[in-house]
Amino acid sequence: MSEENATLKEIKPAIIVEGVLCNKIVSIQGAIECLNAAHIIDLDPITNVKTTYHIVRTEVQEMVELLKPYTQASLAPKHRLARRIMKHYLEHLKKHDVMNTELKSENDPVCLEFTRELIRFINALSNSMIERKTAKERLAVTRVYCGTQSKRAQA
Repeated sequence: MSEENATLKEIKPAIIVEGVLCNKIVSIQGAIECLNAAHIIDLDPITNVKTTYHIVRTEVQEMVELLKPYTQASLAPKHRLARRIMKHYLEHLKKHDVMNTELKSENDPVCLEFTRELIRFINALSNSMIERKTAKERLAVTRVYCGTQSKRAQA
């Protein structure tokens, strides 16, 4: 783990947590850009998908690890929601492991599922943390992505 990651082993203010998470999200977005540009720079599509999967899974795992020392109460509300989204996405990645699947092409259903869910994840994660969203909007985004409802809605 890098020095930047190691600095969060103790409880840091929300602004520091936000900065580290944003850096990880930028890395994930870079991996998405490589997926988009594969045909332009002549990358093998299967290798590109698997590499993107590896980068994304690693970054999300590191974000979850970084937040482990934090209790729910010690995190800002939007960071609690972000952690919930990240954990949900990791579970999805474990169930749909691109690395251990024999892929025929970039149009393989496993590849398509990975890219669709990656876009859903990054959209949900971004919307759970964006400042211009209200707390209710952030919670709604999280519930939709994670497939959960409020106790009132379940009754």
